[in-house]
Order: sequence, then structure tokens, then C-alpha cells
Amino acid sequence: MVGARWLLVAGCLLFGGGLLLTNVVINPNPAYLPLTAALGLAGAGIGTCVVPVTSSVLGAVPAERSGMAASATNTSREFGAVTGIAILGAVVNAELRSGLVSRMTHLGASAALQQYVLQVIQTGSVSLGRGSPTGNSPLDQIIRAGYAAFTSALHDALYLSAALLAAAALLSAVTLRQRRHAT
Repeated sequence: MVGARWLLVAGCLLFGGGLLLTNVVINPNPAYLPLTAALGLAGAGIGTCVVPVTSSVLGAVPAERSGMAASATNTSREFGAVTGIAILGAVVNAELRSGLVSRMTHLGASAALQQYVLQVIQTGSVSLGRGSPTGNSPLDQIIRAGYAAFTSALHDALYLSAALLAAAALLSAVTLRQRRHAT
């Protein structure tokens, strides 16, 4: 029988591998089959982790406290998901802003135009998607700079997530021990 430790390790590695594959295939116009496969692998990793975490927690507490333990596990999972999304969203936002400002400065965009573009991206108040992605007008160059900055920021967030999952796999392998049940 495979213990919770190795299921957690495998789940974290599958999830992290799925994120790394997503990082390889994602772009402004991704091929959907490889993207689906990469996200499916990440989803399989998540699914592989859920049961062993719950099982480990329930195995560590007396039966009369199993309801509280299961609730605490679910609450911590939800809190972790929300916190992770907020942190990764902040990373993407910061990287997007700095990458876009850097690219627009390189293109010679004025400070006023840079502020306007950042405001548009932040608020979504105006669509910049009217330019041709192959054109060379200043607007087309700024649109391409925006795509490049966002893609770079997204890659950074996916690498960070995969690294955290590798650390979780290592932590699970080192700290969790197989429980011996008396029969």
C-alpha cells in the first residue's frame, strides 16, 4: 500500500510538472491540446494531494475530533488557495508593471503615455486590442510590449509556484512518516 507521504510527494511533483509544462506552452495564442494536457497534469497533481492530506490529519487525531480536524484541513486549504492567488497575483502585477514600463521606455514612450497605458491595463477602461500584432505603429509596439510583459510575469509566477511545490514535495518526503495501525 502506498502511504500518504508518497502520494503527497507524487501529487506535488505532478502539480509542479503540470505548471512547468503550462509555462512551456502558454503564450498569447496557445495550442489548446498541449495546454489542456499541461493543465490536466496539474489538476491530477492537485487531486492526488487532497486525499492524503485529509487522511494524514484524520489519522493524527482521536476519532471524536475528526470533524474539527477535517474542518481545519478544509479551512487551511481554502486559506492557502486564496493567499496563494493573492500573492501570485501581486507578483504578476508587479512584474507586469515593471516589465511594461521598461519596454515602453525602451520604445521611447512618454511618461504620460506610460501612465495612461498602465491605467488602462489596471482598470480595463479602454481596449488596446485594436492594433495589428504584426504592425509597427507605436500602438502596435505598445500592445506587443504589454503581451511580452504579461507573458514574462506569468512565467515568473508559474516558476515560483512550481518551485514551491517542489519544496512541498521535499518537505512531505522528509517529514511525513508511515503510520503503523494496530490490528
